[in-house]
Amino acid sequence: MSRFIRIFSILVVVTLLGSVTVGAVDRSKPELGEAQPFTAKPVQQFKLSNGLPVYFYAKPGLPLVSLKTWIGTGAAHETAGQYGLAALTATLMSEGAGGRDALALAEALEMLGAKLNVDSTDHSIVAGLNTTVAHLAAAGEIYRDVLLKPDFPEAEINRAKESRLNRMLQVYDNPYAIGMSVFFNQVYGDKHPYGRLDTMGWQDFQGLTRDHLTAFHQTHVHAGNMAVVVAGAIDATTLKAELEKLFGQVPAKKAVAEPTYKPLKPAKRRLLLVDKPGAAQSFIGIGHLGVALDDKDYVAVKVMNTILGGSFASRLNQNIREEHGYAYNASSHFIDRAAVGPFLALSNVQTDATAPAVKEFFNEFERMTKDVTESDVARAKNYLMLGYPSAFGAVDQISDLYSDLLDDGRPLSVPEHYTQAVAAVTLADVQRVAKKFLQPKNMLVVVVGDRAKVEKELKALKMGKLTIQSIEQALGEKPKKGAS
Repeated sequence: MSRFIRIFSILVVVTLLGSVTVGAVDRSKPELGEAQPFTAKPVQQFKLSNGLPVYFYAKPGLPLVSLKTWIGTGAAHETAGQYGLAALTATLMSEGAGGRDALALAEALEMLGAKLNVDSTDHSIVAGLNTTVAHLAAAGEIYRDVLLKPDFPEAEINRAKESRLNRMLQVYDNPYAIGMSVFFNQVYGDKHPYGRLDTMGWQDFQGLTRDHLTAFHQTHVHAGNMAVVVAGAIDATTLKAELEKLFGQVPAKKAVAEPTYKPLKPAKRRLLLVDKPGAAQSFIGIGHLGVALDDKDYVAVKVMNTILGGSFASRLNQNIREEHGYAYNASSHFIDRAAVGPFLALSNVQTDATAPAVKEFFNEFERMTKDVTESDVARAKNYLMLGYPSAFGAVDQISDLYSDLLDDGRPLSVPEHYTQAVAAVTLADVQRVAKKFLQPKNMLVVVVGDRAKVEKELKALKMGKLTIQSIEQALGEKPKKGAS
């Protein structure tokens, strides 16, 4: 799942206030100016003649345009025996289309200075095109072929399957990948798309054929299951005319409803140690179910988590990295998902610091429910508010932002009031949501490390039942090349 792990980073601009008179500035105590709310422009909305919805954010300036076609089908639509089909379909769409092979597609796009990519998530396939306004028509024709006329060449299918199999095998050697896959599996369960192990269903995946890809594409790629997001220096009238030529004749069928899934019920705190003999570090992942995107406390939770582990200056990072030197960094995240995403705090720590680091994580969880100040809240709000406008710096960032909102089932009006919502969060809100959404007694602790060196100290923490598994017990049997 492409959004399985996101890159959690924000470019922060800090404004320091002081006198402009030389010699009168006290630089020992710089003051952070009060952040001003940023309001994004409303997205323009219209439909093509076939009903295909278009969402357009005008960004004057450089003559660039970024398109994202969001197709409302992803891994959650896959049936047992076909896990990986959505991702494989997305990968192969740009490996040959409209009679051009992968090399010919790449050369045609390169001649236009355009870039094209297709990716998949749990809930969607998203095709992106970045080009100049002048080349939108020409690049758009190639883009349309990739979306609507993929050839699914047999040779490319075999290559893509081999590549995915190799990535599956690499998971078994990577403590971070093992830990993340196991954490999601333990929180959501095998039947939930968020809980499927990265290595699950490899035998069936090996058996997928061109017929499977063609049928999946024909079922799900149509105007009734698509939306187009555009950002760039183009006027709406011209854009609509260009899109009408590209997609106005695409038939609109009824979209296939996504199955509904329920995550596992919260359990008492427990520890799962995945043994990786000889590991120089231990992966630590701690958490439980998080907050729904439509929860009235969603923004307050984001502010609270910024204090806890959502920035480099957060409490977790200051504790684990700066005070104790257990790891290079430590962080926490309430991960956005269309269904309720998880709360996850994590780090890769030195082996001999595994149990002490787990203890410090829980110390910080408890501290968040008891010891938060107005100053903590003000800094966290400034961090979020000052960083948010950077998402509107480039056309592809803007199209990504609104495509993600579609993927999460959120209103596209969110950017119009997000920073105002952050500004309205109070200390009392943060204290309340910390108690509500941080439940240390119900947290799952996943450790991937050398059992011989960490088991005794983990048991001594007495934080709950400790289960120990080998890597293959945790992930399942290693995939075998050539098997199907």
